[in-house]
Amino acid sequence: MNPERLGRLREQIHRDGDDEPVLLLNNLLHVALRECGVHSAGLTVVGGRPDARRDLVAVTGPLAELMENTQLTVGEGPCVDAVLGARPVLVPVMAGAPRWPAYEPIASENGVAAEFAFPLRTGVGNPLGVLDLFRTDPGDMSAEEHDGADLLVLLACEVLGRHVHRAEQWLPNSHGTVQIASGMVAAALDISPERGLLLMRARAYAEGTTLDDLARSIVGREVSARLDSSGSPRRLPRSCGRL
Repeated sequence: MNPERLGRLREQIHRDGDDEPVLLLNNLLHVALRECGVHSAGLTVVGGRPDARRDLVAVTGPLAELMENTQLTVGEGPCVDAVLGARPVLVPVMAGAPRWPAYEPIASENGVAAEFAFPLRTGVGNPLGVLDLFRTDPGDMSAEEHDGADLLVLLACEVLGRHVHRAEQWLPNSHGTVQIASGMVAAALDISPERGLLLMRARAYAEGTTLDDLARSIVGREVSARLDSSGSPRRLPRSCGRL
């Protein structure tokens, strides 16, 4: 670890003199663009278990937002694997990656040529989230860029560690909505909530919408909890025009 570089990065993240967590995490992502040589970045927060719902809290632009929402919807991708495996998932060449048959085509179509996902956790404790970095050119990170990512992971954990006790005050409220919707689907179809969530992911992916939007439509009775053809949630764009 380079203490001097760590201190410099910490100053840049706290440059506004505000300890509001979403602001700090957004600052951190913009620092990551420069320090890690990437074109877009996102950060998701995990609900305390590797299999828990993940909430998107910060992105640098439309590309990262689309890629994070796609991974949350289809339930696969480097971000998901980084949480489940509790280790970085480094993908220097995204095109044709066989591990993610639903995610890779959308990522490649939108110009993601490489992706690097770093889990956020404190010691051996439960996961806090994922720092997800995207490049529009293929290739590995340099040693200096990887070191920068490691330092930003430490700083992200600092921010989350200070504010996790009041997460309900600043995290998006999508987690509870998805849980309610999966319970409604489970009751309507007489299946488990886990199976209901899987069916919701499949419906959202097939219709090109996000899991969150589908959940809101189910809870709002705009889409049947039986997931038939009635109603239609807002569609998820398959491409974006800028980073």
